[in-house]
Amino acid sequence: MYSIDLQTILRVLANQSGELRTTVKQVADIKKDCQAYVSLSFGKVVSCVIAYNGEPVLMGEEAFQMLMNKGILEWEYLPAPPTVPLPSSAMMPTPPPSSSPLLPPQRTQTSPSWQPTPRVFPVQAYEIPREQLGNWPRQYRFVYQLSTGEKTVEEIARLLSLPPEYIDTILQTLVREGFIFLRRY
Repeated sequence: MYSIDLQTILRVLANQSGELRTTVKQVADIKKDCQAYVSLSFGKVVSCVIAYNGEPVLMGEEAFQMLMNKGILEWEYLPAPPTVPLPSSAMMPTPPPSSSPLLPPQRTQTSPSWQPTPRVFPVQAYEIPREQLGNWPRQYRFVYQLSTGEKTVEEIARLLSLPPEYIDTILQTLVREGFIFLRRY
């Protein structure tokens, strides 16, 4: 656990990938404790969610700004699982950098080859051992587990009650790392 403000811990974790977690009080109209999750990819914030009882209360820039304004919090850091190298022919293009510190990027900033359509079905490339999967950030784990080749990107987003753009960001990482591939029909 780290007792530190978000801005400082982000500087400490420059170039790291994983998930930061903390508990925050007084979020929106909720007076009880909420859980905050900040996902990092190579030091960049790729998602930020504040949830109460597993339901998102704030997401994206709004959640990020609230956490920045909270000051010192008790942060837990879970590093991302090690990456698996892929042949360069299987790599997805990396989206251009966003002007905002948070993803999901605007549609115009997303790689042109990554345009979700109702006929794109994520599929697990291979089975990840349960011990390794347990170390992944929760949303990545859920998206991986739902990537059976039978659900579209939009269906996965609906099942997880998350925007498709957010699922796109997670899928880009999982495809780039070789954990899943996309089947297009």
